[in-house]
Amino acid sequence: MIDALRQNLRYAIRTCTGAPGFTLLAVVTIAVGVGANAAIFSVVNAVLLRPLPFPRAEELYLLQQTNTQTRQASGNASPADVLDWRARTRSFAGIAAFRDDAYVLGGDRPERLGGAIVNANFFDVLGVKPALGRAFVPADEQRGSRVVVLSDGLWRERFGADPAVVGRPLRLNSESYTIVGVMPPRVDYPDQARLWTPPHWRMPDDLLQPDEDPSAQRGHSYVFVVGRAKPGVTRGAADADLAGVAAQLAREFPTTNLNVGATLLPLRDDLVGDVRPTLLLLFAAVGVLLLIAAANVSALLIARATARTQEIAVRLALGASRGRIVTQLLTESVLLAVIGGICGVLLAMWVVPPLVAISPRDLGVVDVPIDATVLGFSLAVSLRTGIHVFEAEDVFRWLRSFRDENFFGDAPRHPSHPDRVRDLRKAKREPQLTQATMRGVFATTPARLSRLPPLEGVNGALVGALLNWA
Repeated sequence: MIDALRQNLRYAIRTCTGAPGFTLLAVVTIAVGVGANAAIFSVVNAVLLRPLPFPRAEELYLLQQTNTQTRQASGNASPADVLDWRARTRSFAGIAAFRDDAYVLGGDRPERLGGAIVNANFFDVLGVKPALGRAFVPADEQRGSRVVVLSDGLWRERFGADPAVVGRPLRLNSESYTIVGVMPPRVDYPDQARLWTPPHWRMPDDLLQPDEDPSAQRGHSYVFVVGRAKPGVTRGAADADLAGVAAQLAREFPTTNLNVGATLLPLRDDLVGDVRPTLLLLFAAVGVLLLIAAANVSALLIARATARTQEIAVRLALGASRGRIVTQLLTESVLLAVIGGICGVLLAMWVVPPLVAISPRDLGVVDVPIDATVLGFSLAVSLRTGIHVFEAEDVFRWLRSFRDENFFGDAPRHPSHPDRVRDLRKAKREPQLTQATMRGVFATTPARLSRLPPLEGVNGALVGALLNWA
């Protein structure tokens, strides 16, 4: 088995190198199809399949107010309602409010950065620990507090990954802050935040009234809320708990909370819900592109197999089984697919960075690696392509079209040796002339065989194969 596979592979390599134009065209066609699939799948893997950088992410939900009449969710909530949710619900281990904010980083290279104002328990709710320093504590939620936690990307870009960065001052919005921690890689929630600061009050301050404590506000919904359900609490139970509290608030505060309900949205759905259909549609489109590439390569292989009719006929006449011929052709197609797949992965590695750079911010990814999952997918796609372009049923039907009396019917005879072809055809028809006898004849006369004028249409590789067979 191993020897047969090695022989098939060696012969396939010799066949491919003997037709460089055909090989190049087939490899490029497969590389385009596999490369496009690998590039898009790497984005799909990073956005839809790769786990979130939070432990037990299935317990995380976005809590949002809804209109009970239209059943439309607003996505945010009022500060006073959030405090009541935190105090009255029993299904959540923690609830934290946050809102996006913009910062101007001072220094030699001023830069505008996106970040967020978050409650002190924000990182505890997400379940992440800082890689350096500490996270926020309740004492940081007060006026005059000027502390900041950096993302891993900002720490590496602006501070050269210096482990002694904790405790350094940082100029933000013309005010001095103290760096107290650095988050691990991939933690950039919400909206690819580069840094986080605590609020001046129990809730993030209102941009419209930044100098007033917003804790009593119910009429202005501007904060976003993330919560972690307690272990074992289902989404339905937590949703019912939150909706019950919202109904209580509607009865207690009819002026501001009339028709105001509350609902849960899984955090992953919030992160990828808008881009999921687009990504899946794009993935399906490149899948169609791969099918087109496979069909083109299949047509090329069929045309090449037709040109190799005489070669296949000689191998059948010399005793090769149809299964051996099919295995050889399959090896050639898989070899082309694997080479094309390798080139496709290299193409994907070149295409992915600019693809991510031009992608919309809603995609929510910065780093899209070509990891083991993508490589495994590319290998599977390449092998499947090699099998797809090789239709075994069509090959067997093509081989059955050969008839014993027509093996060499289309092969032109050499004028000086018309009996050579007749003898081979006779050898196939006479069962008493066994393969062992032919092997003995070839073994005793290799020099004479190599001096025979070649048949038209039978290339030098065939003569070499006969000599090797002998």
